[in-house]
Formats: sequence, structure tokens, C-alpha cells
Amino acid sequence: MNPYKSLMANTVLFGISTFGARFLTFLLTPFYTRILSSAEYGVTDLLLQTGNLIIPIASVGIANGVIRYGLERSTDKNSVFTTGLLTASAGFVVLLLLSPLLDRVAFLSGYVWLILLYVLAANVHSVCNQFARSIGHVRLFALDGILRTALTILFNILLLAVFPMGVTGYVLANVLADGITTVFVFLPAGHHPDAPVQCAAGPQHPLQLDHQHLRPISDRPADRKCRHRYLRSGQQGPQHPHDRCQYLHLRMADLCSG
Repeated sequence: MNPYKSLMANTVLFGISTFGARFLTFLLTPFYTRILSSAEYGVTDLLLQTGNLIIPIASVGIANGVIRYGLERSTDKNSVFTTGLLTASAGFVVLLLLSPLLDRVAFLSGYVWLILLYVLAANVHSVCNQFARSIGHVRLFALDGILRTALTILFNILLLAVFPMGVTGYVLANVLADGITTVFVFLPAGHHPDAPVQCAAGPQHPLQLDHQHLRPISDRPADRKCRHRYLRSGQQGPQHPHDRCQYLHLRMADLCSG
């Protein structure tokens, strides 16, 4: 596929995934405020914010490790993925043991089980999502965000309007959306290519990326440092058309996922 067409297609997908999701959520705010009372809406916000605070603690940021080591061709991808899942599961077990303490917090009382499910689903989804991104499934990574937003909206309508479950329904909608998209990402991500397509750029450029998969071709320590400087220094990138697309692909993924 032409690198510029690939760049444009991925840009559209990332744009829809990143900004479309937020726009749809904004449009549905009147629906939430009409279905939920002020007190219920406040509780749901507190629960989700608490869950979002616990998520990086329970997972110890393992999703960052998954994408960091998943990008290296020399690593065993299965080991990276397994370690990510085991770490997320271990964090959930620790959180489960601490649940009696969480239940003593006034606004969490009676909702701790929801927080546990929310954290578990979010962490497992994050591991699968970042692993898919690290092995080159960029479009799958973008489509995952679109699907998750659509499912969250669908389940919110079902669990708030059709089956009025209030606060529980609102949080469960997020849990179910994470669970289904985890399966959606997990199945295709299990079949990653053994070797990336070589770029047209010559060996004179230490930063060589696979157009289709946004994956580094060279994993030497010096090249990894070069890639980091390449993205962060604000350089315009090499002059070869293919190299410019490589630079833009990586910059786009870095910005949209940041």
C-alpha cells in the first residue's frame, strides 16, 4: 500500500477513535443527567474517578512495560503478554484483599465490587490494547477505541433507560465495554507477523520503521536511543518520502495515544 495512503487512513482512524469518542460522550451528557439524579450522577463520577486512580496502582503501570518490550523484536512476545496479564491479575488479587478497607470509605460502601470489576476490566483491556499496538496492529488499536465508545453508549442506554439500574448500570456499562473489546483485541493480536516489511530507506538512517505496523526494525540500544531523540527533539525527519511517512506514522501514534 502507498505509504501516504496508509498514513492518511491511519490518521482518519486515530482521529475518529480519539476525538469522535469524546464528542459522542459529550453529546450524551444530557441523557445521563436526565436519567440520573444529581446525587446519582455525583456518585458515578466519584466511583469512576476512584477507579481511575486505583487502575495505575493496581497494575503498577504494566501496560507501559508491555508496549516497551513488545516493540523489541528480540523479546518473546508470548512472555511479554503473559507477564502483563499475570501482573494485572496479581494487582487485582491484592485489591481484592484490601476490599474490606475500601468498603469503609463512605461513598464506596456498597459499590466496592463495582470498583473491583471496573479496575480489573480496565487493566486487562489496557494490556491487550497496548500489546496489539506494540506488535503492529495499529488499525486494530484505533478501531478498539471506536468500538469501546459505541459499546459504552449502547450499554448505558440499555442499563439506564431500558433496565434502570442507576449507578450500578452506569459503571457496569464501562465494565462490559472493556470486557467485549478485550476479546475483540485479543483474538486478532494473537497472530502477529514474524518479520516486518523492509522499508525503502537505506541503512544510513538508524530509525527504520515498518510502514504497515509502526514497529521498529532495528532494536540495537543505540538505535532505540536514536528513535527517542528523533521523536522528542522536534526534528523534521529524513528527506526520503518513505522516511517522512515513517516519521509521521510514529509521531501520529505517539500523539494520539498520549
